[in-house]
Amino acid sequence: MNILMVLTSHDQLGNSDKKTGFWLEEFCTPYYVFKDAGLEITLASPQGGQPPLDPNSELAEYQSESTRRFRTDSLAQSALANTVPLSRLSAEEFDAVFYPGGHGPLWDMPDNSSSIKLIEGFVRAGKPVGAVCHAPAALVNVRRTSGEYLIKGRRVTGFSNTEETAVGLTGMVPFLLEDRIKQRGALYSKGADWAPYIQVDGKLVTGQNPASSALVAQELLTLLGVTHTTEFPLERRTSYAFGKTVSMTYSETEQKVRTELAKEGFGIMSEINLRKRFAEKLNCNFRNYLILGACHPPSAYEALNLELDLGTLLPCNVVIYTQDDGRTAVMAMDPVAALAMIGVPQINQIAHQIAEKLQRVVAAV
Repeated sequence: MNILMVLTSHDQLGNSDKKTGFWLEEFCTPYYVFKDAGLEITLASPQGGQPPLDPNSELAEYQSESTRRFRTDSLAQSALANTVPLSRLSAEEFDAVFYPGGHGPLWDMPDNSSSIKLIEGFVRAGKPVGAVCHAPAALVNVRRTSGEYLIKGRRVTGFSNTEETAVGLTGMVPFLLEDRIKQRGALYSKGADWAPYIQVDGKLVTGQNPASSALVAQELLTLLGVTHTTEFPLERRTSYAFGKTVSMTYSETEQKVRTELAKEGFGIMSEINLRKRFAEKLNCNFRNYLILGACHPPSAYEALNLELDLGTLLPCNVVIYTQDDGRTAVMAMDPVAALAMIGVPQINQIAHQIAEKLQRVVAAV
């Protein structure tokens, strides 16, 4: 299968002297989701050649496993430096298309005739179209054969007004993406700021922010019928936690969780055995249920120096309990969801780093 990734060629942030472009993580994470699933990837941009990279996306706090992998991948770097001019391509050559974000697409995608024609071709052919963060800007002027806007009446998300306010760029961007999507008649929705959130409407997949890029890419694979495994194949039973069910005994699972937490640098700040507590306080019988209050000291120190009241949301609880079917569940609080309400970008980046560590813990059990 072949997938096309379309990046921006725009590098100027409005009338300022600040640079913009594509956001590194929003390119790297989907790129490796597609690559690891065995897809052939073609990179394109309106002007061709090396697309501009938003320099802020290279800051240390915005790095992830995928961006670090990219730094040592000479083939991926070469492909990025030699993107194909968008005008040379057509939808017939590919099975799906994906647009990474960054602020650049707000300028060079909405009215780009080659991009509009390309997306219209994918839609007519019933092929998946994906975009994340600011990249849904590429959809706002695309029309159906009836002449109506493509996204009218469809479930769509994208970078929210509150997130744009948080990064201080509402006065620099040509339009607020959330507003424009609504103006086109789409059914816009969003999750918590900086937390993963996507919308799937038929073959159209959109993601709200950088944290959503992996989910958009994985959903595109699902629509393509491509078997894939995520880096952390975990269950998400709620919006605030992730985990898995294992066949090990409760005691074996508890020991394994403790071991894996220590490997990732977590200390156990508190332990609550609810089976024991309920028996003592309520004289009732309850299932095996242990709450471990995990804390990663370097990250907690960094976050608390940014927001002292953040301590009310600590530690990161990891729960182990016996299910009705006799198997054992391991669930961890999602720091990204918990800390999104603070609205501080630096804290959200710390939350993503801790989430990766907790995902590795649970995945290793």
